[in-house]
Amino acid sequence: MLIREQAETSLWARIRYYCNPFDGRYEDLTRGSVALNVARDAAAGLVVAMVATDFLKGVVSALVLWLVLRPWLERKPEAQESQAA
Repeated sequence: MLIREQAETSLWARIRYYCNPFDGRYEDLTRGSVALNVARDAAAGLVVAMVATDFLKGVVSALVLWLVLRPWLERKPEAQESQAA
């Protein structure tokens, strides 16, 4: 029985399958230069970090705008008329 098939039999086998560090993520490290492969992985991680940073800046900006503008947007028209008079 394959490891993947064993992972489908029980919860403990599935947890063990996904927490195994020797699954297949490192299969390309043995091909070619190890230093070049590590540099490629590091560069890919930096690209992901740069994209995630910009994405999170946008999310935080939207959240701050929502928190600041929400009380102003939720004001009732009656309150605005009484302040004008």
